[in-house]
Amino acid sequence: MKLFIKFDINTICSLFLKHNLDQHNVNFTTLGFGEIEISDNLDAN
Repeated sequence: MKLFIKFDINTICSLFLKHNLDQHNVNFTTLGFGEIEISDNLDAN
């Protein structure tokens, strides 16, 4: 038996980005394919 696993790269990247931005309490909005808007000012800390 062969199993073929399809990876949806856009979904994986979006979930990874959401997880990391949520960890750092960054407010953002997903605008479209591969596009986000960050609502906060970002600092180096």
